[in-house]
Amino acid sequence: MANLYLGTASLVARANGVWDAHHVRSRIVDMIMWKEIMKMGAIASAVTAHIEEGIAIPNPLYTNIAKLYSNTNFSKILEGLVDIAGGIIATLPSEEDLRGELGDRIAKYLAGAVDGKERIKILKIDKELAGSSSLTGYSLALMIHAEGSIEASRISLLREYNIAEAEELVKKY
Repeated sequence: MANLYLGTASLVARANGVWDAHHVRSRIVDMIMWKEIMKMGAIASAVTAHIEEGIAIPNPLYTNIAKLYSNTNFSKILEGLVDIAGGIIATLPSEEDLRGELGDRIAKYLAGAVDGKERIKILKIDKELAGSSSLTGYSLALMIHAEGSIEASRISLLREYNIAEAEELVKKY
């Protein structure tokens, strides 16, 4: 899923001819971080799994850190997709308009750094991921409440984290 958002952002930036713009590259770097922090959390959770009765249970501390980071930053990923694509994902012509002679004319005027038909294809994916009511709403709800709420992850994180180690450092002074 993370690669789907990241790949779409990158292709839209290239199609729009804005890949080298600082704010665009910054958005893409944020998406890379989002993806890789989730991956690091998964790896750390697996490598430091707790073994109970011969069954590996992913480390809940790292699992919750990755989940909390992923969920609380997902809206920024959507915002990045919208920002990079521009307002056109809200005003993209309908499928009906894109067919036939009218579609050819629209594609002619929507050419960017790539052919207009290619740009439209990429923009349609972006629109589906970041601007459709069904998939975008579903994804937001999933990120906020799947596997438990954000607050449940915060509670679990506080429960699992050994804050005494940090407190002991301060008490030494």
